[in-house]
Amino acid sequence: MNIYLDVDAVVCDFSGGLVKKFPDFKNHDPLEYDLPSYINLDELYKDPTFWLALPVLDRPTVKIAGYMSHRPFATYITEFWLYINKFPPTRVYHTKTSCQKAELLLSCNCDLYVDDKPQTFYECTSVGLNTYLYTQPWNVHIKTDKRINNLKELENLCVK
Repeated sequence: MNIYLDVDAVVCDFSGGLVKKFPDFKNHDPLEYDLPSYINLDELYKDPTFWLALPVLDRPTVKIAGYMSHRPFATYITEFWLYINKFPPTRVYHTKTSCQKAELLLSCNCDLYVDDKPQTFYECTSVGLNTYLYTQPWNVHIKTDKRINNLKELENLCVK
């Protein structure tokens, strides 16, 4: 089974990294997906040390075909993050926009994809991809049976 995972807020604790770099972020409403104005994402994209220091959020217990992330910088940074955090080596894809994920996943013959972002979940589902929403505070309002709370749940989905 070709399983692909989003990186930030699925395997990588992006919010935890933001709290370390911007202590005021701990007061950010976790239901709000958009970042506060004092966080300049374009500047963060230029800082590999921020991305490499992000903590692990969750770890898959099944074989993963690849990781798909909306990160507009070189994939070797994500590949190195996976390596230093002892994830098995696999393919890593970065897209310039989150809407490019569905097209790329289709071209990779993806059987199952997990993402936390509601927009990406809807876009991937709308093109027929078997997509699951990884529960985060900003997506709990989405009503769907295609939801997982942790990556261990992939074990049950692989035997279906």
